Amino acid sequence: MGVTIYAGNAGDRNERGMRGAVDLGTELARRPGVNPQAVGSPTALVEGGDGSPEHDGMPAAK
Repeated sequence: MGVTIYAGNAGDRNERGMRGAVDLGTELARRPGVNPQAVGSPTALVEGGDGSPEHDGMPAAK
């Protein structure tokens, strides 16, 4: 079993969403004793744009 944590911006308009994903994934991995694999990294929210997940998640998806 493995746990993958997506830690980047996926269109969330709230920085706490990115931190929460890392915290939740870390806890879910800790319980069975596995090491989580992080993908992406928390970034600042994208200012401007149309607010769509496709636009706001692009920096992390590249």
